[in-house]
Amino acid sequence: SSLPEDAYLRERSANEELRRLLEQAGVKEQRLKEIFLKQTSRFRDACRDLFGWKVDMMEEQRECTQYRLRSEFAQSDSDIVMFQSSPLGAGMDLLETEFVTRQGNRVRAFLT
Repeated sequence: SSLPEDAYLRERSANEELRRLLEQAGVKEQRLKEIFLKQTSRFRDACRDLFGWKVDMMEEQRECTQYRLRSEFAQSDSDIVMFQSSPLGAGMDLLETEFVTRQGNRVRAFLT
């Protein structure tokens, strides 16, 4: 056997091993995504069942995530409370919504 042929076979074997590892990593990543989605859903359902509020995480904007809360007993689709994470994780800010404005200080009193 010649040296170049041995080198080729070693490289081919190494490439096949890398492909196998990449495929395994893809399967593992998919499983983790499925588990994360299932656990997130269970957590959201538990929050709704315990507190009566459905929590939705909205799109992140300028490094701040917004959260929409809607009561199971809401009379209108616009009856929502919105929060936004403060920059650098310094807490949560209550955002003005039609519902919050209608409720006046009652929402703020409930939250403090």
